[in-house]
Amino acid sequence: MSTELQSRRAGLPHAVFLQRVADEPATSPDVRLGQGAFLTLRFVDLLAPDREPPTPDVFRYQWAATERYCVELSGEGTEASHLSCIVRAAGEAHRDGDIRLLAPALFAYALYLEQESHFEEAEDALLTMMSVGSGRLSPSDATIGTPYRVVTAQAEHGLGNLLNLRGQPQEGAPHLWRAYELYEEESAQLRVLTDLGIVMLRLGHVEDAERALGEVVRRERVGAESLTNALIELMHCASYRGDRVGFERWRERCLERVPQEPPNVRADFSMKAGIGYARFGNGKKSEGHLRQALEIATAHDLNELVFRIEPILARAKDCGALEHVESAAPEHSYNAESLKEVSASLAMLGAES
Repeated sequence: MSTELQSRRAGLPHAVFLQRVADEPATSPDVRLGQGAFLTLRFVDLLAPDREPPTPDVFRYQWAATERYCVELSGEGTEASHLSCIVRAAGEAHRDGDIRLLAPALFAYALYLEQESHFEEAEDALLTMMSVGSGRLSPSDATIGTPYRVVTAQAEHGLGNLLNLRGQPQEGAPHLWRAYELYEEESAQLRVLTDLGIVMLRLGHVEDAERALGEVVRRERVGAESLTNALIELMHCASYRGDRVGFERWRERCLERVPQEPPNVRADFSMKAGIGYARFGNGKKSEGHLRQALEIATAHDLNELVFRIEPILARAKDCGALEHVESAAPEHSYNAESLKEVSASLAMLGAES
């Protein structure tokens, strides 16, 4: 875990959920749900391995109090249901002495928060799951891959992507590599390698990105969507490096697959093809592809892509400004030391291929 994440965890645990009090009226259901989440996750903290185990009476009291609050929220929709599931799962995990019973409920809640764009809260839920489960697997569990291993891999994967979305790709990359190591199913490994390739390119580590994405292309089945995504990102890497031949080669391979893909993939391809043509000074083709990307994104309510495409299209005839918008260099300084292990691991992955 990064120093920044550790420092945030050192403050009041789960205080991010109380931020809703500052953003909404005190009587708002969202505020009450935030308070419920805060209480629920403080209850889960009783099971953390780095604290003194609560006495049975203390645990039962806090369980009953937290459950009572969640019952009062029962009419507030999906989030309230998630909180009730977490409380119930924590009680069962304590009763049976099996922390793995808690992981699926926490992970489901984190996914819900991510889908609702509550990224900091989703991060908190994932970190809670990882810290509570830390060191709780026996060596045999770690070897044979129990259900907790899969959920931990999913948590690492989700956390890595969340950190990237929050503008912290240098912190997200190690979590994505850890997810790759934990996943045992090949399709899951290749999905996370695609995400890692995107993050490494954003950090300007083009060779590392190409190693990750190249592994996906080498191992992925012909019909899988992650193969198309990897091909698109390799095209993007080639344009970033100024490799016109490589750009055209990957673009042609994309064209064999993109027409059959869902709208978000088609829009992403057209956007990155447009960026590539702008980098090579072909403003006419660039503008055509970017307009196509915007039309697809607008027609299918892909708002995030719309917001990305519009400023790029506005500067399509100015390659310098375009390069600034889509620069792979991070906007702030970062500790390159945290990426050395990821880079070394990807180099070994490429060598083994």
